[in-house]
Amino acid sequence: MLRFQRGDEAGFVDLFRRHHHPMAQFLYRFTGSSARAEELVQEAFLRIYRARATYAPRAKWRTWAYRIATNLALNELRRREHHAAHVAAGEEGEEGRVVVADPAGATAEEEAEATELADRLHTALDALTDKQRTAFLLSKVEGFRYQEIAQVLETSVPAVKSLIFRARDQLKEAARDLLPEVYR
Repeated sequence: MLRFQRGDEAGFVDLFRRHHHPMAQFLYRFTGSSARAEELVQEAFLRIYRARATYAPRAKWRTWAYRIATNLALNELRRREHHAAHVAAGEEGEEGRVVVADPAGATAEEEAEATELADRLHTALDALTDKQRTAFLLSKVEGFRYQEIAQVLETSVPAVKSLIFRARDQLKEAARDLLPEVYR
């Protein structure tokens, strides 16, 4: 970003190439739509591009960029039209759902259980508060450290730990009867 800020356009291209796909995956988990996630990534990078003159490296670039992406995702979720469309996602081919592949040697019963588990976890993830979902996804999927998540969410590290703990509990509860070994 500092290269780009000094006028080197290739610096921005490098940032985009390196971070586009992970950010799109992160936003896909919020929206359940590849197309909408891609639009949000483009909007995030447009904002990053426009902010080059005012960018100050107070935190890691990735933390700053994901703060922009998170704000866009949360704004998207708050829009009534999106919420109504997201609830009706079943009509759109369930793009946001995990499809369980036919693993070698899996029985039809095992595949059905895996599909049910994925559906329950998606539903439970959708039911989390915005901050719980963001903290959980940044931690468990994107690999952010608690301090980075705290910066993205503009909260404290203990609050992040609490958000992740509660999110994990809700996800475990959603799958309690399908994963009894977790509760032994």
